[in-house]
Amino acid sequence: NKLALMLMDTSTYYANIISNLKVGKRPSRQKLDPELEKSVLRDWEMSLENQSWQEVKKCICIAEFSHFNHPKELQELILKSFNTKKLPSDILIFLLGAAQIQLIEIKKNHNQKVPMAFIDQLKVLLHHKDLEVVEWSLRCTCDLGKQSLFLKESVMTIRLPKHQFFSKHYKNINQLINFLIRFWGP
Repeated sequence: NKLALMLMDTSTYYANIISNLKVGKRPSRQKLDPELEKSVLRDWEMSLENQSWQEVKKCICIAEFSHFNHPKELQELILKSFNTKKLPSDILIFLLGAAQIQLIEIKKNHNQKVPMAFIDQLKVLLHHKDLEVVEWSLRCTCDLGKQSLFLKESVMTIRLPKHQFFSKHYKNINQLINFLIRFWGP
């Protein structure tokens, strides 16, 4: 299995993840071969520059379901990706999902703080026009623990459009905000 993992390219590895997800199997986070890791990071950066969003999605998906030997490089690329102008909402959502695992979770596991650059990005995304982006931004905020206090003012000023009152994102956003309010206390 390790030899097969070493011989895979980015597209093949991505296809393997997707086939597992389609049958309801959540892929275990496997350590990437160093060459495949370099390839994923290189492909991601090139696709981002070329605005090849489908290719960016593939790389983010691989990042979410893999263990990187050099997580710092991946974390830097995640932060760089957030700074890309005019990212489509679906890419932002994928990126937030990967950030939960590759940035927040890894930093927590090593008793390190999440970079302020990421928290500053969340401040902006908490007021995004797409409610699903707001929801995922709140999920990341909840995962920050005490660092979520840096986002308290932004969270408390979220205004949801009344015409989307019955959307699942509206309900989830309200639940996440209420969770944070209880977590922060009086």
